[in-house]
Amino acid sequence: MRLKQEFATIEALRQRVEEIEKRIGEVITDIAKTRISLSFAYEYSRVSEKVNLLQATLDRSALKAFHADLIRAQTRPITAKTV
Repeated sequence: MRLKQEFATIEALRQRVEEIEKRIGEVITDIAKTRISLSFAYEYSRVSEKVNLLQATLDRSALKAFHADLIRAQTRPITAKTV
């Protein structure tokens, strides 16, 4: 919306400001998603598919204790317990 020779009403200006604010939010969201996506792609491209991030032999009780974490790829609980 361009201001021509006619005067803009306060309501028209208010609407334009709301449109700009909404668009800014969308652009910031897109930038954040792109940056996160690129960061993950970079980090995981550095890890070879043949590298073990965690290799462990668990008995039945340890498997029961850590199974939920491990299927979500959360290794911190199990590595904190190992000596």
